[in-house]
Amino acid sequence: MFEISKYRKELMGIAAAWVFLRHFGRPIFEGIWILGKVEWYTYTTGFLGVEIFIFLSGMGLVYAIHKETLKQFYLKRFFRVYPTFWIWLTVSTLVRDDVLSFKEYLSRITFYANWKVDLLEYMWYVPAILMLYLWFPFYYSIFRKRKNSFGFTAVTLCIYFLLKGFFYYEVREDLFLLLDRIPIFLIGVFAGHMCVEKKDLLVEKWSFSKMQKILKYLCLGIVIAINYRLVGKEPGGWLHSIRNATNTLTALIVCLGSIKLFDKISLNKQIDFIRRGFVFLGTLSLEFYLTHELISFKIQSYDLFKLPWYRVNTILEVGSCFIISLIGAWALSVLVKVFMHFLTKLPKFHIL
Repeated sequence: MFEISKYRKELMGIAAAWVFLRHFGRPIFEGIWILGKVEWYTYTTGFLGVEIFIFLSGMGLVYAIHKETLKQFYLKRFFRVYPTFWIWLTVSTLVRDDVLSFKEYLSRITFYANWKVDLLEYMWYVPAILMLYLWFPFYYSIFRKRKNSFGFTAVTLCIYFLLKGFFYYEVREDLFLLLDRIPIFLIGVFAGHMCVEKKDLLVEKWSFSKMQKILKYLCLGIVIAINYRLVGKEPGGWLHSIRNATNTLTALIVCLGSIKLFDKISLNKQIDFIRRGFVFLGTLSLEFYLTHELISFKIQSYDLFKLPWYRVNTILEVGSCFIISLIGAWALSVLVKVFMHFLTKLPKFHIL
């Protein structure tokens, strides 16, 4: 558990790169048996980068709430995300090819378009993560009072999957972008709590009888939910939940595997620049998430690379999109720092 906290920025960097490949990865090894399949799977599962972001956010919030008052917690979380979002929305509005009306701009800046129309309307991750920030203190106030935090998390996840199975068709489909990330967020909160309490799940003495009881509850919930969804209805709700669970597990496996890899890399100074590169990207992960789509679309629209080798063209195009997006992310971070520098000089914002 402690290693996850140690390599938090590196993992954020991996998540950012993975999301980028999901959006703008182009087939390089298509037709080459093993490499083609690995490439396809990597691009297709790039949304799991968001799972990693939210898992690490859950961990980070536990550390934050132990150090800050509730007012400080909310203000710091809001001002860590919203000014960056607002500045980029304003800049991107000015450079768009199509004109964005003031009404549309207002609906995006207030997240009205996301919650009322479609969460995917614009930069869905920002309103989604702010919503998790909003209800986290309430959840954690209950969580921290439980003696068996592992059991409480397991039962909460069981209830989540039951409710999802029952109400799948009553919920707007786009909202599952957020709802599907609740399990990984709760696991992140649990992991953060274990780190704060200086515990490691691998050495905790969980009795076999307790584990059996938790597994019984989980299996009971699965059986009821499957039965409910299959009787006279399409089974999409529960099958969606099963896929959701495998996504969560895959993201955790990537996190743990990456930690082992970074442990090895950090011992070799000749290749440690790889780890430091992920640290740099992880530091700018929010800015990179915001900037990469617009910048990459702009670059690709110019069709700059016309060499006779398809794979070389693809590598150059994707590489240039990545590098220029990263430069854009750094420039955005500088703008935000200047804005926050002036904001924190105001009396009401001195705690930021």
